[in-house]
Amino acid sequence: MKMKVKDAASSHVALQQFGNTKFPMQITLHLAQNLRVLGEVAELFGKQRNELVVKYGTLDAETGVSTVIPKNQIKFAAEVEALLDEEVELSLRTVSLADLGKKTEMEPNTMVPLDWMITLEGQKPTPIGKRKAN
Repeated sequence: MKMKVKDAASSHVALQQFGNTKFPMQITLHLAQNLRVLGEVAELFGKQRNELVVKYGTLDAETGVSTVIPKNQIKFAAEVEALLDEEVELSLRTVSLADLGKKTEMEPNTMVPLDWMITLEGQKPTPIGKRKAN
């Protein structure tokens, strides 16, 4: 499945909210695999972003923290946006709403980044980038 890095990162955060929810073993395995794959993308993005902070920033000798220099903000933001817009091919699993169970609760803000993963009975998942705005 192709997915933009920004979608993978937001899906990772949303999927983490299932961390303490119990599901049948097969569903747990699918969710854990997705969490691992999405986590790897989020971690790589974080490393690349930190490299850009160092590239466009200055190191505070006291705190050891780099911050982007104001004159470099536009270049930094453009490169971060380019990283977020990159498409990556990921091996991800879908799960059906029925498999998650009727008692599973989810807030709409969590569902939005995961609509690619959760299918309704007889429907295919919504492809990333093909979501329709209402």
